[in-house]
Amino acid sequence: SKSSSSSSSSEHILDARSTPLTTALALARSNARLLVVYIPAKGRSGRSKSNNAIAAQSLASTEVARAANRPSKKKKGDSSKNKNNGKGLGSFLIWSAANGSTSEINAAMKRLKAKHPAKGGTSSPILLVAYVAQSSTQLDPKTGRPRLQPQVVAQHHGNPPPNPAAMAAWLSSLRKRHGKQYAVMQHHAREAELYAERQRGYVDSQVEDREREVKAQREEEERLAKEQEERERKEATAKRRAELRDSLPDEPATGGDGVVTIALRFADGRRGQRRFDGDEAMATVFNWVDALFEMERERVELSTMTGQKKFVWDDVEGGDVTLADAGLGKMTGLRVVEIKKEEDDMEGEDDESEDEESESDEIEED
Repeated sequence: SKSSSSSSSSEHILDARSTPLTTALALARSNARLLVVYIPAKGRSGRSKSNNAIAAQSLASTEVARAANRPSKKKKGDSSKNKNNGKGLGSFLIWSAANGSTSEINAAMKRLKAKHPAKGGTSSPILLVAYVAQSSTQLDPKTGRPRLQPQVVAQHHGNPPPNPAAMAAWLSSLRKRHGKQYAVMQHHAREAELYAERQRGYVDSQVEDREREVKAQREEEERLAKEQEERERKEATAKRRAELRDSLPDEPATGGDGVVTIALRFADGRRGQRRFDGDEAMATVFNWVDALFEMERERVELSTMTGQKKFVWDDVEGGDVTLADAGLGKMTGLRVVEIKKEEDDMEGEDDESEDEESESDEIEED
């Protein structure tokens, strides 16, 4: 049991009911602390009960808590921080066997090779301090890690057990006496943390590499898909324009009745001219622009030079509007403008010279 008067943290105290001795040994080693082991007296006499009560009260006291959590001797400039739990490396962990648990007590004594004190026998509790050494040649078959080899470095006679002040003083003297063992454990704790950091870094690096590979693969797949889509679009456009060229009617003879000569002027300076029958559909003019000048008919606006008449594909697609219906004269000039996408509408105005704006709808045939 723990002293009700203790106000210090009790995280240094491990109870066998929740922490097996094997786990306590591993914790002591990883935290670079010596392990205080308390095994209650087996006897049922009043003396045994009194000794157990004194030992338990001392172990749970504020004085012992301070001694247990006081930093062990370390080299100058060594912060001795256990990065696994963010706390400073104290001096001792305390593990208590359950009172009355014969099998547990026997197992602990066997593992630690502990014996009852000569003075007091089984009526006195066992109070010892162990240094948890680590084998350099043997591995624990259960964990795959170096086998832990606890070594008893001190044992109190426990008859009677020390009071809080005496027990704290005993632990302080042991802390000073076993600086070499603390140094070894602290060194191994730092090495273990560095190894863990390298492993975390390696795992993180693998994850990052895999993420980059996945991203690069996805981008490459997207690029290839876009290229394939663009190839298919160009092939389909080339096929459609070839069909449009084949569908254009033959030019009627110059000067024939109802013949309309259309001259095209493009923003990039290109020009084109062709004759059509007056009863030819306006849609044919759009097909001509698309097939020979490679401007998609759906995105083209044809307008007279003065801008009084404008035509778009949606208005003539049905083929029921002829050149005569559109009011095109015998010789007509049409300006060809590409219709911008909606998001491009506000990007700028047409740079057309004033002399072009003033040109007449009627042109002279070459």
